[in-house]
Amino acid sequence: VRLFDRTTGEPIGSWPVEGATFLNDVAVGPGGTVYVSDSGIRFTGGQPEDTGTSAIHAFSPDGSHRTLDTGEETGINGLAAVGPRLYGVTIGTGKVFLIENGVLSELPELPGLNLDGLIVMDDGLLVSDWDTETVYLLRENGSISAVVRNVTSPADIGIDRKRNRLLIPGLMTGQVLLAPLRG
Repeated sequence: VRLFDRTTGEPIGSWPVEGATFLNDVAVGPGGTVYVSDSGIRFTGGQPEDTGTSAIHAFSPDGSHRTLDTGEETGINGLAAVGPRLYGVTIGTGKVFLIENGVLSELPELPGLNLDGLIVMDDGLLVSDWDTETVYLLRENGSISAVVRNVTSPADIGIDRKRNRLLIPGLMTGQVLLAPLRG
């Protein structure tokens, strides 16, 4: 994990993640804790191969490192931190989960298995899925609705809260879709 000065852009250090094979997403939690997912895959002949390194690494602002207990989760991909809650999704197994106070809980399943991006909203989680080419809203009550459909390879999504729109990069298309959000 490389560190840069936010004002100048100059490199200021790095935090090694020994044994990681596919560092994927970054989320910043309370007190400046930086969470980094290792999807635990490598591509051999264009196909993903499980390396057994899937994990969430946590770095304190001083650079001290610990690995969170994620049980048997594999393919950990997108992360989002809000207060004491860390949300995650997996690629290959389609899991949505929450870690709070060191305890992992699985959330309701979405239709696809290749989940990527994750954003916490006031009314639930926005999650992108490669299989169904859809961005879903998973509400706290467990209900699911499609927010945007027919997006090829929707990767790690972003949000423009000022203009109320979703930013959806198509990893295989090289394009970013700007989709208006309702409400």
